[in-house]
Amino acid sequence: FEPNSKRYYNHIPARKIKKFIGDEIFNTYTKVSIIRNPIDFAISNYYFFNACDQIDFREFCIQRMNVTDFDKFYEIDNKYTIDHIIRYETMSEDIKKLEEKIPGIKGLADRMKTFKSKVYRVEDMKERIPGSRTRPKNATVELFKTNFPKICDMILHKYEKYCKKFNYK
Repeated sequence: FEPNSKRYYNHIPARKIKKFIGDEIFNTYTKVSIIRNPIDFAISNYYFFNACDQIDFREFCIQRMNVTDFDKFYEIDNKYTIDHIIRYETMSEDIKKLEEKIPGIKGLADRMKTFKSKVYRVEDMKERIPGSRTRPKNATVELFKTNFPKICDMILHKYEKYCKKFNYK
């Protein structure tokens, strides 16, 4: 990745997309983005970066979890730019709603079901290959809110603007 290149990549800021494609296309096309519960985002990062091999979730959030500026994905100059939001936790349903809005993309929800996460889900961490990006299936927001309530509250506080905008609690 070269900072000033016209390459597209995961998690590209909205302002960069607008710069690449120009005002006319950006302002007339439907802009779609995926959002995720910030607690689930933290859990995902905990397992994705294999921090689970070294420290517990509480320490990971305190020591290593930097606040991601989610605004850059949804706003340009403090103005919200997204036309359709897909919630990670209700992805299939939200994509089907998008298909209803834009009939030309019919079948996208079925196609998205074939995509695989970079983190493998396992029933039991005993099944895990050491060093692999693995997350237990029971590593849910609800479980972590129960087991780490103060840390989850801290995450919600760090992402307060984001939580208010997308109603995450």
